Amino acid sequence: NLFGPITQNILAQFGIEMEEDIDPLEMIKSLPFPFSVIVQTRLEQLCNEPEALKEIVQSVASCVNVPFEEFFAEAQTILATIKQRLHPNADQDSEKKEAPVEKKEMPVEEKPKEIVHPATCDRCEKTIVG
Repeated sequence: NLFGPITQNILAQFGIEMEEDIDPLEMIKSLPFPFSVIVQTRLEQLCNEPEALKEIVQSVASCVNVPFEEFFAEAQTILATIKQRLHPNADQDSEKKEAPVEKKEMPVEEKPKEIVHPATCDRCEKTIVG
């Protein structure tokens, strides 16, 4: 089931009954306009900024008098499930991004080293280089 016991209890308090295997996308689409758009937008925001979930859960937990920590853990699980259903390829994309990229080193042209000859100049008596 998508929702845990705390969430199911909260929904029941408001007279909302959920099917066992409800699809989050279908659930959102079934909401009347403009709520469907609002929920979809907010859900996308939570998927991109999961830290915002804590504030929402804290607010709801205090309003309906449920334990915050347990409700927050449940909400995180629900969000992860919904996120995976909304964006099934996101995990694969993040794995691709996290994979270390091998850096191919470009061959650097080295300057030819100066060649030192075992000879000296007859005029200046310095070692011949080059």
